[in-house]
Amino acid sequence: MLTTEEIRARLLQLEKTHDIKILYACESGSRAWGFASKDSDYDIRFLYVRRPQDYISVYPVRDVIEEPVDAVWDINGWDLSKALKLMLKANSNLLEWLRSPIQYVPNASFCGELLALANNYISLQKLFFSYQGMAKGNYRDYLQGESVWLKKYLYVIRPLLCSQWINRFGQLPPVCISELVSFADEFFPYMAAPLKALLIQKQNGLEKEYGRRMPDLDRFIDESIQANYIGKEEEIPASEAEINAIFRRYVFS
Repeated sequence: MLTTEEIRARLLQLEKTHDIKILYACESGSRAWGFASKDSDYDIRFLYVRRPQDYISVYPVRDVIEEPVDAVWDINGWDLSKALKLMLKANSNLLEWLRSPIQYVPNASFCGELLALANNYISLQKLFFSYQGMAKGNYRDYLQGESVWLKKYLYVIRPLLCSQWINRFGQLPPVCISELVSFADEFFPYMAAPLKALLIQKQNGLEKEYGRRMPDLDRFIDESIQANYIGKEEEIPASEAEINAIFRRYVFS
Protein backbone atom coordinates (compact mmCIF):
# COMPACT_ATOMS: atom_id res chain seq x y z
CA MET A 1 0.00 0.00 0.00
CA LEU A 2 1.30 3.42 -0.94
CA THR A 3 0.86 6.31 1.45
CA THR A 4 -0.36 9.73 0.39
CA GLU A 5 3.04 11.10 1.37
CA GLU A 6 4.81 8.66 -0.98
CA ILE A 7 2.54 9.63 -3.84
CA ARG A 8 2.98 13.35 -3.21
CA ALA A 9 6.75 12.89 -3.07
CA ARG A 10 6.65 11.17 -6.48
CA LEU A 11 4.56 14.02 -7.90
CA LEU A 12 6.97 16.60 -6.48
CA GLN A 13 9.83 14.79 -8.17
CA LEU A 14 7.92 14.88 -11.46
CA GLU A 15 7.51 18.63 -11.11
CA LYS A 16 11.27 19.02 -10.74
CA THR A 17 12.19 16.55 -13.49
CA HIS A 18 9.87 18.05 -16.10
CA ASP A 19 9.96 21.66 -14.87
CA ILE A 20 6.18 21.86 -14.56
CA LYS A 21 3.59 22.99 -12.04
CA ILE A 22 1.01 20.38 -11.06
CA LEU A 23 -2.36 22.07 -10.64
CA TYR A 24 -4.27 19.01 -9.48
CA ALA A 25 -3.65 15.29 -8.93
CA CYS A 26 -6.02 12.48 -8.05
CA GLU A 27 -6.67 8.75 -8.11
CA SER A 28 -8.50 7.30 -11.10
CA GLY A 29 -9.76 3.82 -11.92
CA SER A 30 -10.90 1.17 -9.48
CA ARG A 31 -9.62 2.87 -6.31
CA ALA A 32 -11.55 6.04 -7.13
CA TRP A 33 -14.60 4.08 -8.24
CA GLY A 34 -14.68 2.06 -5.02
CA PHE A 35 -13.92 -1.50 -6.10
CA ALA A 36 -10.15 -1.92 -5.89
CA SER A 37 -8.79 -5.44 -5.43
CA LYS A 38 -6.13 -6.36 -2.91
CA ASP A 39 -3.49 -6.08 -5.62
CA SER A 40 -4.85 -3.15 -7.62
CA ASP A 41 -2.26 -0.66 -8.81
CA TYR A 42 -2.49 3.11 -8.28
CA ASP A 43 -3.91 5.02 -11.26
CA ILE A 44 -2.60 8.50 -10.51
CA ARG A 45 -3.61 11.30 -12.86
CA PHE A 46 -2.58 14.95 -12.82
CA LEU A 47 -3.06 18.20 -14.74
CA TYR A 48 -0.17 20.61 -15.12
CA VAL A 49 1.17 23.74 -16.80
CA ARG A 50 4.65 24.45 -18.08
CA ARG A 51 6.67 27.66 -17.94
CA PRO A 52 5.19 30.40 -20.18
CA GLN A 53 8.20 30.31 -22.53
CA ASP A 54 7.66 26.60 -23.17
CA TYR A 55 4.44 27.43 -24.99
CA ILE A 56 6.29 29.77 -27.36
CA SER A 57 8.46 27.39 -29.29
CA VAL A 58 9.22 26.28 -32.83
CA TYR A 59 9.13 22.72 -31.49
CA PRO A 60 6.17 22.38 -29.09
CA VAL A 61 6.73 20.26 -26.01
CA ARG A 62 4.62 17.11 -25.72
CA ASP A 63 1.34 17.69 -23.87
CA VAL A 64 1.38 14.38 -21.95
CA ILE A 65 3.75 13.09 -19.27
CA GLU A 66 3.74 9.31 -18.84
CA GLU A 67 5.80 7.38 -16.33
CA PRO A 68 6.72 3.71 -16.85
CA VAL A 69 3.94 1.45 -15.57
CA ASP A 70 4.66 -1.35 -13.09
CA ALA A 71 2.65 -3.50 -10.67
CA VAL A 72 2.13 -0.55 -8.29
CA TRP A 73 2.46 2.72 -10.21
CA ASP A 74 0.40 3.89 -13.18
CA ILE A 75 0.95 7.64 -13.33
CA ASN A 76 0.48 10.16 -16.10
CA GLY A 77 -0.61 13.72 -16.60
CA TRP A 78 -2.06 16.09 -19.18
CA ASP A 79 -1.07 19.63 -19.99
CA LEU A 80 -3.90 22.05 -19.18
CA SER A 81 -4.24 22.94 -22.87
CA LYS A 82 -4.92 19.29 -23.73
CA ALA A 83 -7.29 18.93 -20.78
CA LEU A 84 -9.38 21.94 -21.76
CA LYS A 85 -9.74 20.78 -25.37
CA LEU A 86 -10.70 17.25 -24.37
CA MET A 87 -13.08 18.41 -21.66
CA LEU A 88 -15.06 20.39 -24.23
CA LYS A 89 -15.29 17.18 -26.25
CA ALA A 90 -16.97 15.55 -23.21
CA ASN A 91 -14.01 13.36 -22.24
CA SER A 92 -15.46 11.10 -19.55
CA ASN A 93 -12.08 10.29 -17.98
CA LEU A 94 -11.21 13.92 -17.32
CA LEU A 95 -14.67 14.74 -15.98
CA GLU A 96 -14.28 11.88 -13.49
CA TRP A 97 -10.76 12.95 -12.47
CA LEU A 98 -12.09 16.39 -11.53
CA ARG A 99 -14.62 14.74 -9.18
CA SER A 100 -12.40 11.97 -7.80
CA PRO A 101 -12.96 11.22 -4.09
CA ILE A 102 -9.19 10.60 -3.69
CA GLN A 103 -7.10 13.71 -4.30
CA TYR A 104 -3.33 13.92 -3.81
CA VAL A 105 -2.92 17.55 -4.88
CA PRO A 106 -6.36 18.99 -4.17
CA ASN A 107 -7.44 22.21 -5.84
CA ALA A 108 -11.11 22.91 -5.24
CA SER A 109 -11.19 26.27 -7.04
CA PHE A 110 -9.48 24.86 -10.14
CA CYS A 111 -11.76 21.80 -10.32
CA GLY A 112 -14.81 23.94 -9.67
CA GLU A 113 -13.90 26.30 -12.48
CA LEU A 114 -13.40 23.50 -15.00
CA LEU A 115 -16.59 21.71 -13.92
CA ALA A 116 -18.57 24.94 -14.23
CA LEU A 117 -17.17 25.27 -17.75
CA ALA A 118 -18.19 21.68 -18.44
CA ASN A 119 -21.72 22.23 -17.14
CA ASN A 120 -22.08 25.26 -19.41
CA TYR A 121 -20.72 23.77 -22.59
CA ILE A 122 -20.28 20.00 -22.77
CA SER A 123 -22.61 17.84 -24.80
CA LEU A 124 -24.38 15.23 -22.69
CA GLN A 125 -25.02 13.36 -25.91
CA LYS A 126 -21.26 13.12 -26.55
CA LEU A 127 -20.69 12.07 -22.95
CA PHE A 128 -23.38 9.39 -23.27
CA PHE A 129 -21.69 7.92 -26.34
CA SER A 130 -18.27 8.20 -24.69
CA TYR A 131 -19.48 5.84 -21.95
CA GLN A 132 -21.20 3.61 -24.49
CA GLY A 133 -18.00 3.36 -26.51
CA MET A 134 -16.00 2.49 -23.41
CA ALA A 135 -18.44 -0.31 -22.55
CA LYS A 136 -18.50 -1.70 -26.09
CA GLY A 137 -14.72 -1.78 -26.29
CA ASN A 138 -14.35 -3.68 -23.03
CA TYR A 139 -17.18 -6.03 -23.95
CA ARG A 140 -15.60 -6.83 -27.31
CA ASP A 141 -12.11 -7.33 -25.85
CA TYR A 142 -12.85 -9.18 -22.60
CA LEU A 143 -16.35 -10.66 -22.35
CA GLN A 144 -16.33 -13.28 -25.08
CA GLY A 145 -16.63 -17.04 -24.47
CA GLU A 146 -17.92 -19.04 -21.51
CA SER A 147 -15.08 -18.22 -19.12
CA VAL A 148 -14.37 -14.50 -18.75
CA TRP A 149 -12.11 -12.15 -16.84
CA LEU A 150 -14.58 -11.30 -14.08
CA LYS A 151 -13.38 -7.82 -13.23
CA LYS A 152 -14.08 -6.76 -16.81
CA TYR A 153 -17.80 -7.13 -16.18
CA LEU A 154 -17.43 -4.06 -13.99
CA TYR A 155 -15.61 -2.21 -16.76
CA VAL A 156 -18.59 -2.82 -19.03
CA ILE A 157 -21.43 -2.40 -16.54
CA ARG A 158 -20.13 0.74 -14.85
CA PRO A 159 -20.01 2.87 -18.04
CA LEU A 160 -23.38 1.46 -19.11
CA LEU A 161 -24.88 2.52 -15.79
CA CYS A 162 -23.29 5.94 -16.32
CA SER A 163 -24.91 6.24 -19.75
CA GLN A 164 -28.24 5.13 -18.30
CA TRP A 165 -27.84 7.76 -15.56
CA ILE A 166 -27.32 10.48 -18.19
CA ASN A 167 -30.50 9.38 -19.97
CA ARG A 168 -32.54 9.31 -16.76
CA PHE A 169 -31.31 12.51 -15.10
CA GLY A 170 -29.58 14.61 -17.76
CA GLN A 171 -26.51 15.24 -15.62
CA LEU A 172 -23.00 14.00 -14.98
CA PRO A 173 -23.07 10.47 -13.55
CA PRO A 174 -21.47 9.75 -10.17
CA VAL A 175 -17.89 8.55 -9.87
CA CYS A 176 -18.42 6.14 -6.97
CA ILE A 177 -19.86 2.72 -7.71
CA SER A 178 -22.01 2.81 -4.55
CA GLU A 179 -24.26 5.47 -6.06
CA LEU A 180 -24.53 3.53 -9.29
CA VAL A 181 -25.45 0.39 -7.33
CA SER A 182 -28.28 2.32 -5.66
CA PHE A 183 -29.35 3.47 -9.12
CA ALA A 184 -29.33 -0.15 -10.32
CA ASP A 185 -31.38 -1.19 -7.27
CA GLU A 186 -34.10 1.22 -8.32
CA PHE A 187 -34.16 0.91 -12.09
CA PHE A 188 -32.57 -2.48 -12.87
CA PRO A 189 -33.31 -4.61 -9.79
CA TYR A 190 -32.81 -7.92 -11.60
CA MET A 191 -29.07 -7.28 -11.89
CA ALA A 192 -28.41 -5.50 -8.58
CA ALA A 193 -27.76 -8.64 -6.50
CA PRO A 194 -25.23 -10.24 -8.90
CA LEU A 195 -23.57 -6.85 -9.32
CA LYS A 196 -23.13 -6.52 -5.56
CA ALA A 197 -21.81 -10.07 -5.32
CA LEU A 198 -19.30 -9.37 -8.09
CA LEU A 199 -18.15 -6.18 -6.36
CA ILE A 200 -17.49 -8.10 -3.13
CA GLN A 201 -15.58 -10.75 -5.07
CA LYS A 202 -13.54 -8.06 -6.83
CA GLN A 203 -12.71 -6.23 -3.60
CA ASN A 204 -11.71 -9.41 -1.78
CA GLY A 205 -10.04 -11.19 -4.68
CA LEU A 206 -7.27 -10.63 -7.13
CA GLU A 207 -7.08 -8.76 -10.40
CA LYS A 208 -6.77 -11.78 -12.71
CA GLU A 209 -9.64 -14.03 -11.55
CA TYR A 210 -11.66 -15.78 -14.27
CA GLY A 211 -15.10 -17.39 -13.97
CA ARG A 212 -18.29 -18.37 -15.76
CA ARG A 213 -20.63 -15.84 -17.33
CA MET A 214 -23.32 -14.18 -15.20
CA PRO A 215 -26.71 -14.29 -17.00
CA ASP A 216 -28.38 -11.32 -15.26
CA LEU A 217 -25.39 -9.11 -15.92
CA ASP A 218 -25.34 -10.30 -19.52
CA ARG A 219 -29.02 -9.38 -19.81
CA PHE A 220 -28.33 -5.85 -18.58
CA ILE A 221 -25.43 -5.50 -21.01
CA ASP A 222 -27.51 -6.76 -23.93
CA GLU A 223 -30.34 -4.34 -23.10
CA SER A 224 -28.10 -1.33 -22.48
CA ILE A 225 -25.22 -1.54 -24.91
CA GLN A 226 -27.33 -0.58 -27.94
CA ALA A 227 -29.29 2.15 -26.15
CA ASN A 228 -29.62 5.57 -27.77
CA TYR A 229 -29.41 9.00 -26.22
CA ILE A 230 -32.92 10.25 -25.49
CA GLY A 231 -32.23 13.75 -24.18
CA LYS A 232 -32.50 17.02 -26.06
CA GLU A 233 -29.19 18.16 -27.45
CA GLU A 234 -28.65 21.90 -27.49
CA GLU A 235 -24.87 22.17 -27.55
CA ILE A 236 -23.49 25.67 -26.96
CA PRO A 237 -20.08 26.32 -28.52
CA ALA A 238 -17.54 27.43 -25.94
CA SER A 239 -16.02 30.87 -26.28
CA GLU A 240 -12.38 30.63 -27.39
CA ALA A 241 -11.68 33.86 -25.50
CA GLU A 242 -13.06 32.33 -22.30
CA ILE A 243 -11.03 29.14 -22.71
CA ASN A 244 -7.84 31.04 -23.50
CA ALA A 245 -8.38 33.32 -20.51
CA ILE A 246 -8.55 30.33 -18.16
CA PHE A 247 -5.49 28.73 -19.73
CA ARG A 248 -3.39 31.92 -19.58
CA ARG A 249 -4.37 32.68 -16.01
CA TYR A 250 -2.98 29.36 -14.79
CA VAL A 251 0.11 29.53 -16.99
CA PHE A 252 1.03 33.00 -15.76
CA SER A 253 0.01 32.58 -12.13
